[in-house]
Amino acid sequence: MIMQSTLFFDELNAIAEKYPNNIALLNANDQEITYQQLMDYVERAHGWLYSIGLRPGDALITLLPNAIETVILFLASIRAGLVYAPLTWASTFPEIIRWKKKVNAKVSLVANTIHHLLQMQINELDWRVEIININNQFNWPLCEHIAVEKTGTIVMQSSGSTGEAKALLLSADRLWTSAKAFSHYHQIEESVTRFWNYLPMSYLGGLLNSLLIPFAAQGSVFIDDTFNGKTFLNFWSTIERYQINSIWLVPSILRGLLNLSNRIGLNRTYPKIQHCFLGTAPILLEEKQNFFKVFGIQPLESYGFSEAVLISSESMSNVVLRSQFSVGSILPNIEVQLRPMQDSEEHETFEIWVKTPHFMLGYLTENGISEPPFDEHGFMPSGDFGQMVNGQLLITGRRRDIIKKGGALILLREIEQIVSSYPNVVEVAAVKIDHSFYGESFNLYVCPAASVHDYNVFQTELSQWLHKQLAKDKWPEKIFMCRDFPKTPSGKIQKHLLETRNSVNA
Repeated sequence: MIMQSTLFFDELNAIAEKYPNNIALLNANDQEITYQQLMDYVERAHGWLYSIGLRPGDALITLLPNAIETVILFLASIRAGLVYAPLTWASTFPEIIRWKKKVNAKVSLVANTIHHLLQMQINELDWRVEIININNQFNWPLCEHIAVEKTGTIVMQSSGSTGEAKALLLSADRLWTSAKAFSHYHQIEESVTRFWNYLPMSYLGGLLNSLLIPFAAQGSVFIDDTFNGKTFLNFWSTIERYQINSIWLVPSILRGLLNLSNRIGLNRTYPKIQHCFLGTAPILLEEKQNFFKVFGIQPLESYGFSEAVLISSESMSNVVLRSQFSVGSILPNIEVQLRPMQDSEEHETFEIWVKTPHFMLGYLTENGISEPPFDEHGFMPSGDFGQMVNGQLLITGRRRDIIKKGGALILLREIEQIVSSYPNVVEVAAVKIDHSFYGESFNLYVCPAASVHDYNVFQTELSQWLHKQLAKDKWPEKIFMCRDFPKTPSGKIQKHLLETRNSVNA
């Protein structure tokens, strides 16, 4: 479970030697950590992990918020050759028990801010529990130098947007090379780059997109609480106060900023934002264009999946080629094949297969590591369907989101796109269901705008309009009105949770 390489830390040390006094991390408490200080703290934390009995190959679970302490302990775990298995610090006790069993963890690092009852429950499990004070003290003791022999690994939950989350075993070295490739592609290898990290560090968005990529760019990272309602209100003032010039958005954040702007009449450009990236879930072309129109910031959408990380990205040079559902050009050193899947005589769909040097190591199961589903040529299916148009990859749907209703092929993403164009529809999800006559069909879940007060009238009018837009075999079985959708921390709609709803959530 350990990569036989120290590429990550060799190169991180080289950056610290090149820019020892440059800021690497800062937070809302005005705490600033230089690259040299960061590496010193990481070495101390490595020694502390060794002192509590952890050795290369051992697994530890963390329940920590976004904080500088979390970054240091993550890096120290990788430096120590450990298996780092983060959980969101809002996890429930049953979730912790399942994760502990899956990764066979010997130690848990728990934030002192975790609820006292949950701390007591965790302490009763068969492992060592260490309470981590989130207090900006970084007071790990000085220790004898411990050499880096092997780079550790990361076990991370998949997003769980379409089913139960899987445990992915990831190489820190491969994530680092992916981060470097992305930084180079977008020409952000500058020490003046400052990213804002508000995506949860228990997911790839928080570790790869808004931590390793900034480090690979030899820049700095503002560490903040995970995104919440307060973040919306202070979004632009935070950018100005901490001189942030690079951000990662997810669709729910982009939409929230646009909705807030519409409500308060804000229409101001922000030229200091040099890089704005967008990913993790599908978004409409009109939404990206509207964001640029309102804020003067061009959001560049990227595509990838947890097993293969970043696959494609828009750039300032190819954004003129974008179209509906396009996610940019294929990134260097990555191969994509579109393989036909004939689902009916009327339609042909193409699944995206990927070959990349940044693949995960495998899925972690109770029986060990299961190999990724590679074919004989080293390609892996993404589960997504797509096309290539003008050198741009288009994501047209997911395997789970393509159904065969009485012999007719229906692309659920097409349904969602049409419904999204109806006035006062904020979000929509078409969810596959079993049908006694047709075999498969779907239900439609809709989040109306806050200005909609009578859900029943809105639902009736939407249904009547939809019947005029679609052939009868594409009509949903039922339409449900929802105040909001269950989502992953990275903003993806958890459709498998919507499937269990049989009444209006209004």
